[in-house]
Amino acid sequence: MVGLRMRAWMCGVVVVAACDQPRDAVPEGSSSSAAVGDSSGGDAPQCDGPIGAGACAEQTICDVYECGGKTSLYNHDGCARAECTTDAQCGEGWHCYPLVLGGACIEGELACSGDTSCECSPLEACSGNLRAHCLPESVYPVAQDCMPLLIGCADELLPWHAAMIATRDAFVADGYTELADELTACAPIAAAGAIDCGSSPCEVLCTIAVCSHASGDACIAACDAALVDTDAATIDLLVDAIARAPASACDCTACDGSDECEAIWSCGG
Repeated sequence: MVGLRMRAWMCGVVVVAACDQPRDAVPEGSSSSAAVGDSSGGDAPQCDGPIGAGACAEQTICDVYECGGKTSLYNHDGCARAECTTDAQCGEGWHCYPLVLGGACIEGELACSGDTSCECSPLEACSGNLRAHCLPESVYPVAQDCMPLLIGCADELLPWHAAMIATRDAFVADGYTELADELTACAPIAAAGAIDCGSSPCEVLCTIAVCSHASGDACIAACDAALVDTDAATIDLLVDAIARAPASACDCTACDGSDECEAIWSCGG
């Protein structure tokens, strides 16, 4: 209900740059429906308003949300960003960004209430993972959507990979092919990033393997044995294949007949 009340008075679907960027003009030729509420060369609308009633009337949207951040639901004016499932919905000069590319657990809508103090909590944990919204390519180039070094090192990269695969599978089920393809392309980059951060290939492979029998110390031992004489290029291909596998896969489909891959995956074990 809080989210519905907030949307009732806000300026509508919006897309703008990060907090420390100047207000963007709407790119020429952009879809007007995707650009409502953005600056059009003059003063940008100020949508930032109270987050709720009672003590929350003293708190604005941008007091509570990190307005303007890449994964924020609101731009730096406090206006709601336009949700999307394809780039075409965003208009020329904008692209549809799946929020899970920003981390393993993205905050979604918050519920805020209180008579003496304003308390806010997520309506659902990590609900932002399943969202996507329009961002301006001039500020957020598509080439920078998947940047594992901004996430952290192995302890954060592998949960991020798991979140991407789970979200990707949800997008596939919902028919959001374009978003799913972007996450599929990023998944092996996240896995490779974990190796660059110091994890061994077998640690990464056995962590991202979705079968319970293909994980843990036994998996790592089997993996080490399988890869003892394997060249680096082949290992890279294995990481890529398993990193792209659907979360429901447990049948060695991703291995494509590779003995080394099947040993790591412990097919049918």
